Amino acid sequence: MKLNKGTTLLYLKNKKLPNNLIIPKLLIFKKKIYLKSRIKILNKILNFFDKDVIIRSCANDEDVENKTNAGKYSSCLSKLNSRELSKAINFVCDKIKSNDQFIVQTFIKKPDSSGVIFTRCLNDNAPYIVINLDNSKKTNLITSGKYNPTMKTFYIHRSLRYVPRKFRELVKIISYLEKIFKNERLDIEFARKGKFFFLFQCRKLLKKIKTIELNKEMENIEKKIINIFKEQPGLFGKKNMLSNMADWNPAEIIGVKPYPLAISLYKSLVTDDNWSKQRKMFGYKDVRPYPLMYNLGGSPYIDVRVDFNSFLPSKLDKHISKKIINYFINFLRKNNYYHDKVEFFTIPTFFNFFSKKKLSFLSKQEKEKFYFYLKKITIENLNLRKIENEKLEIEDLNKKIFEIESKNISNLQKIFLHTYNCKKNGILPFASMARKAFISKSILESWLIKGYMNREIRDIFFSNISTVSKEINKNLYYLSINKISKKNFLESYGHLRPSTYDIDSKNYKENFKNYFDFKNLKVLKKETNFILSEKLKKKIELKIGKILKAEELIQYIKLTIALREEFKLEFSRSIDYIFSNLKKFFKKIKINEKKIKYLDYNIILNANSDLSLTKFRKIILNNINLNLLNYKKLSLIKLPDTINSYKDIYFFEEQRSKPNYITNKKIVSSIICLEKKRNLNIVSKLTNKIVVIENADPGYDFLFSYKISGLITKYGGPNSHMAIRCEELNVPAIIGMGNLIDNFKNNNIVEIDCMRKKIKII
Repeated sequence: MKLNKGTTLLYLKNKKLPNNLIIPKLLIFKKKIYLKSRIKILNKILNFFDKDVIIRSCANDEDVENKTNAGKYSSCLSKLNSRELSKAINFVCDKIKSNDQFIVQTFIKKPDSSGVIFTRCLNDNAPYIVINLDNSKKTNLITSGKYNPTMKTFYIHRSLRYVPRKFRELVKIISYLEKIFKNERLDIEFARKGKFFFLFQCRKLLKKIKTIELNKEMENIEKKIINIFKEQPGLFGKKNMLSNMADWNPAEIIGVKPYPLAISLYKSLVTDDNWSKQRKMFGYKDVRPYPLMYNLGGSPYIDVRVDFNSFLPSKLDKHISKKIINYFINFLRKNNYYHDKVEFFTIPTFFNFFSKKKLSFLSKQEKEKFYFYLKKITIENLNLRKIENEKLEIEDLNKKIFEIESKNISNLQKIFLHTYNCKKNGILPFASMARKAFISKSILESWLIKGYMNREIRDIFFSNISTVSKEINKNLYYLSINKISKKNFLESYGHLRPSTYDIDSKNYKENFKNYFDFKNLKVLKKETNFILSEKLKKKIELKIGKILKAEELIQYIKLTIALREEFKLEFSRSIDYIFSNLKKFFKKIKINEKKIKYLDYNIILNANSDLSLTKFRKIILNNINLNLLNYKKLSLIKLPDTINSYKDIYFFEEQRSKPNYITNKKIVSSIICLEKKRNLNIVSKLTNKIVVIENADPGYDFLFSYKISGLITKYGGPNSHMAIRCEELNVPAIIGMGNLIDNFKNNNIVEIDCMRKKIKII
């Protein structure tokens, strides 16, 4: 028997099903026969069923061996009377052909849950059972394709090393259906009511992709997590947690599955030791030699325990430090949706003169001591003179970049020098400025919360900050009217690229015509001047008048927020030169530059100066080939955004983020989705659109040269690059929306209400 949607259900009805699996009563009719014998068939339906029914399509090209045509046809609920039945059947039959069939089936009302299961990942055949579950008591929300914020998605690794109790019966049913069909790629629609599961559909997914098992790789990740979670000498904290966004935002900056070059370069420049050097210089605890970030199955994760320890004042008592770390790790483990905004909602990292966190787990004396040291760190770094020194470091970096490039030395030597200088004169001052900018932004937020300034004044304040985005926009305008040359523009910004650490991503110089369109440039507006009110001035003088005057604090806030972005612009120039020298070196040793992204950057850094190019070429090729093989495997590994236990790699719920709404605007506009590297050539269509993008760094600043309506990103916190950009330019945005972003498609009309923190598809 040839199986389709209906005959599959009949086939299963004749099998001995598990006691808790029910296929609701059904009848199948051909459209052309129904059209000839309407009354007879309607009477048959009325006599056969005793409850409301659902009419579903069963076309000949639907759910068959070589194609599914999922979502092409309609379904319709019906009361059990001739008029309603006739109307529902006509609605379903309108889309199917004469020889096609339709199904009449008992409708299951108000189930406890309903869902769709893919027994392997749909797109890449990764070894996971994916369960999309809805508890709204409606059976059609998940399959409707509509925006569904109530849906939850769960991943169960097919090794079944860990399956929570509430899913064990469902997994048994899945295993049973796989055995019947002798197929591990199934699409199952079901509902659960009490202890019973109701099966509505079971179809084979198309076999296009080779099956790869990852049990060994998963076991290696498990062992690594167990070791990371053990108590570590020199660190406080009994428990631990991993997050892809807790600090230095790797999911946002390099992505959740970066290429080997990107993740190894990021580790080398930032997260191995440079980040902790800066924290020590700021006055925090020295946590070296612990790295901040780990590579788990090709995905970057921040070690939260190391991160939180790095924010302890260096002279804080051990017993207070221990209490603080234990409390905040436990808090974040229970409230993991704060993992991309930990400094706003968990551990205090500086002294805010305008508001304090209530630390009820500390005694009054312990709290005072903790805040005494935080205040000391804060005061020492509210220093305009130190900022001038850091500006000199960045200026020195630029001189060194051009000095290196002017010398007649090898590409490898240039790479070594650019790396060293980028870390010392680029990343370190940037990390310091980023911390100061965080303090500044937090002070601004506290003024808003305390009522010292309203939202409108705050927006005017941000609009008065001279930032990189504004400078790019201004210079693009000057370029469009021939006030500056393209050469001058590219000398300043040509090194920027979307995805700073991705060598495959073209920079502004290489891809200028696809990033910029003079016909659709945003018109420059004159900003309203910010005037410091007497009320705010008095509040500042009252709180910190002995440290900084009100005008000096305002200057400090403006300067640090602006310089944070300027420093990022400048150190990314070093990365661009690292990439250009890598390409030249690969050309010299006759390896295709498209393979560079699979290189472990440490191979270059650890190169022995005496090594012959012939031997080194072989080492590089071996490394690339191994990493390429591993990357294909590891890209199939699905991991959660946060990990509390090794069990989380075998079973997890796709995390719901708490998005960050920027501005208080309300907008309605159509959406345009920019996929990384794929459709950046459609940027000329950005005008008056809401741009949707997974992650965004300084290289995406070209977006703001257009009159975009708004921005939505998958990753990013309230202090991330794009959040700051949208604040400065007063662009309504949802930053860090998480996996809900997958509900949006090109040309969807969306309403974003930032004030009420709501979004809906219209």
